[in-house]
Amino acid sequence: MLDLYGRRHGTDSISIVLILEYDNLLRLAVLFPPLTRHAVSDAHNLDPQQLRAWLQGAANRDAAAFRSLYDATSPKLFGFALRILRKRELAEEAMQEAFVSIWNNAGNYNAQLAAPMTWMATIVRNKALDILRRTDDAVEIDAAQFDSEVLNAFRDPG
Repeated sequence: MLDLYGRRHGTDSISIVLILEYDNLLRLAVLFPPLTRHAVSDAHNLDPQQLRAWLQGAANRDAAAFRSLYDATSPKLFGFALRILRKRELAEEAMQEAFVSIWNNAGNYNAQLAAPMTWMATIVRNKALDILRRTDDAVEIDAAQFDSEVLNAFRDPG
C-alpha cells in the first residue's frame, strides 16, 4: 500500500510525509521539508519535460521523483494558494490536500490536455476553493482577470 499524508507543524509550516507499506510493514517514510516563508524557486526555469518526468515517476510511486516535483513546484503553487485564500494557514492546508491529490492522481495526468504546472495549479485552485466553501468565506474573484493572471503566471513554453 502506498499513501501520502500531510502533517501540520503549528502555524508556521507543514510537511508532507510519504508512507510506503508492503505486507503491513512500514518500509519507507519520506519527509518532505516544510513550506516556509522563505521558500524560493526559480519558476521561470521549471522545465516542463522534467515536470512531466517527475509526474510519471509519481504515477509509478517513485518517492524521489515526487520529492523533486514537490521541491521544484511547491513555492510557486503555495504563492498561488495564498493569493486565493489570503491566510497562510489556509494556503498550507490547500497545499497539503493538493499534494496528496497530485500523488494519488499523477497517473491520470494527460500531457495532451494541460501543461504540468497548469494541471497542478488547477488542483491547488480547486482545493483552495473547497476550503473557502468549508469556511464559508465570501469569495469575490473577478473570474476573467483572475483566469488571465493565472494563465500568464503558469504559462508553459513546452
